[in-house]
Amino acid sequence: MCGICGVIGESKDSAASFELLTNLFANTEQRGEDAAGYWGTQKGTKGAIAYHKEPGKSTDFIKRKAWRKIAKFDPNLILLHCRAATPGAGLPAINKNNHPFISPNGTIGLIHNGKVPDPEYKALAQRYELKSKCDSEILLRIFEYGKSRDEKSLEEDFPDWKPEFSIKLAAVRDIWSYMTYGMMAVAIGEWLDNGDRRLWMFRNKHRSLWLADLRHTLGQVFFFSTPKIWHDAICDCHTIDSYLHNLKVIEVPSEEIWVMQINEKNPTLTDNNLLKFKVATSDKLVSWKLNGESFKIPESKPPVELVTKLDCEDNVIDLETPVQRYPGFNPAPAPNVGVNSYRPPWPTPITKTTKNSDGSMTHIPGKIIELDDDFDDDDNTDLFHDTSDTKAAVGKLEDACKSLSQLVDDIETNGSLKLMESSLTPDDFTELMAQLDQIGLDLRGTLQIIGVR
Repeated sequence: MCGICGVIGESKDSAASFELLTNLFANTEQRGEDAAGYWGTQKGTKGAIAYHKEPGKSTDFIKRKAWRKIAKFDPNLILLHCRAATPGAGLPAINKNNHPFISPNGTIGLIHNGKVPDPEYKALAQRYELKSKCDSEILLRIFEYGKSRDEKSLEEDFPDWKPEFSIKLAAVRDIWSYMTYGMMAVAIGEWLDNGDRRLWMFRNKHRSLWLADLRHTLGQVFFFSTPKIWHDAICDCHTIDSYLHNLKVIEVPSEEIWVMQINEKNPTLTDNNLLKFKVATSDKLVSWKLNGESFKIPESKPPVELVTKLDCEDNVIDLETPVQRYPGFNPAPAPNVGVNSYRPPWPTPITKTTKNSDGSMTHIPGKIIELDDDFDDDDNTDLFHDTSDTKAAVGKLEDACKSLSQLVDDIETNGSLKLMESSLTPDDFTELMAQLDQIGLDLRGTLQIIGVR
């Protein structure tokens, strides 16, 4: 489970919008504490792009300069994500596994709450080159490489739309075609070189996604995972009360694609610039095979200023206080590179950790190397339990399973009691069942680790 939120539209009161956005980001932490990040844009054809993420809670993230500068950045589109890492979907301590995921030139950002089923993910990972171990990245690559379609097929499928738009619509349709049993609430932002900003949003029945329409007062539309997060955010906000009259809170319907677009002529979303498309879905599993196509991540520089404190491998290179990534990893500053510049890859020093006979740890300085997906995590012994003692390992496994069993019993007992007392709201019940579905999916994936299919 993760939390997503954000906003589209130029604000009529930047200070109030930033306070509300900050509170929304902080309260979204209740859905994920492992990592936090953002991707956003400024208005105009020369408007900059902002991007940052790092391990840790959003309540810590909003205290950093990287977030406080967003107040002056004054975004007209921004995506925010709070991650609760799924086992096997990439360690949050390795920052490339966290959200948002962006295109090589930074003009597309994607955030996702949910999970891509393992069979689909493994098959798709053969087709699309990936930088991270997080399943959510595959959705960005599918969306980004929709451009490979030929114009004839686009005209047949989407005769009412220009190729620039129908390419992306076809790509979103591809995402749906691969997610028969997946769980998703997705937001995709686009920076377009004509000054337009576009927001794609969609979800299936397993994940929630809501909107707050403040166009008539603040000039913006906010989105968030649950109404509770929105309620908590506005209760904590001291400058927003005057903008809440005629407020509309709307749930994005499942199996629909909503597309919002703004530009300099229409800085506030209009009804004419809100498109809705229904998705035809089926619970029937249809087998499919790769057709031999493969897509590599292209090298591409940002068309405008990219405001970031990350290098091209998403390592944080300018920290106010160190972030613990994993044992022995120390980010190195990139010399002579401005904070607001596009950053080329920069090698990172590491130290090797060895275990002494008395159980203590020794860190041995290492040489400068490039950190990539082939880095051997086995050197970082603190990441794993010592399984050399089989009896002790079995004991740890039994204790862990007993703890899980007790949690399940507590959920069933207390949940049933609240249902009988009528003290559990329909929204809370829906969220409870969605979380249990997700946990069940994760545990089935865990069985695969030990060879049980």
